[in-house]
Amino acid sequence: DFDFIVKLNAADAAKTEEVNAALVAKLGGRPHEGHRRGQLRVLGAEVGGDTADVDIGFVDKSEVSQYESHDAVRDRLEAVRRDLGEEAHEKVVANIVLAKKLLKEGGAYKKFEDGGFGGIGVENWVLSEGGSALSAMESFEKTAFDGDKLRPLAEFKKDYKILDPGINAKTGGHDNFVEMLTEEGYRKMAEAARRYLAGARASAKTS
Repeated sequence: DFDFIVKLNAADAAKTEEVNAALVAKLGGRPHEGHRRGQLRVLGAEVGGDTADVDIGFVDKSEVSQYESHDAVRDRLEAVRRDLGEEAHEKVVANIVLAKKLLKEGGAYKKFEDGGFGGIGVENWVLSEGGSALSAMESFEKTAFDGDKLRPLAEFKKDYKILDPGINAKTGGHDNFVEMLTEEGYRKMAEAARRYLAGARASAKTS
């Protein structure tokens, strides 16, 4: 899926509905029934000869002259490249891609449809665990489970936080991505983490 922010001059802010209609006509697909004013979500849009979900947020230019979420992720990845080298940078990016793939397969990735962290949330999650998908899954599983029993989401949220060092351009605040989890998203994410770790541990024993 693709996430975009469109920065508008104040004079153009009233034209978002008109722009939405033009984009839907161009992209095809179908607008998501839950999209709100200032945001366009198109499911099954035609992108580069394939289909993908597209999320476009419209914000006033004056609201985004700040350090945004994607700026923070970019700088953290660039710091890895600068301090540890290109190979380490590529490894971290690969771990982010892996985490996204695993959560997509488990139905626990998208914020609105799945009740998950969403793309930027997963990126911050993996980066907060040293750029390791394995470490991210391990920390999530350790906090989510009490033995074989899944802890209540409310308790999990008290003990596990993923803070966005950048500013969400749509809300103007710093997100705690864990607050985005729904009950179902939490359960599916915990299951995905446990399933992946079981496979990783089995592979470690045979190697």
